Amino acid sequence: MKQQIEELRMKAIDGLISPLVAYAELKDLKAHLDLALKDVTPIALEEADKYDKNFSYDGFKFERRNGRVTYDFKHLDAWQKANNAKKFAEEQSKQALKAMETGGCLIDDDGVVIEPPKVKYSQDTLIVKYEDT
Repeated sequence: MKQQIEELRMKAIDGLISPLVAYAELKDLKAHLDLALKDVTPIALEEADKYDKNFSYDGFKFERRNGRVTYDFKHLDAWQKANNAKKFAEEQSKQALKAMETGGCLIDDDGVVIEPPKVKYSQDTLIVKYEDT
């Protein structure tokens, strides 16, 4: 599989195959790999329980790490109020940006000019699907 990936990569870079074909095939390989990992991870973790936290096996070094702890505050009244206030501030800021784009500004009930948000753009993506045949 590693060889197949490297071959696709190099052929695309060297112009021997379309980068679109290489991209589509690599995405397909990734989907299969992700599915395989999803299936194998639980049984690999179960097998790792038989060893110390750090161990070597068949030329590989493994380290078992505990999952992270997360907290959910959504049931707290104080959190809900603060979250609603945040949403309101975000919406006002978006409206301020729209007003600014047309040469205006947005002022709140206290006469304070509302600042627009900083705008960031994510990287473009390329979606690939098999054509129906």
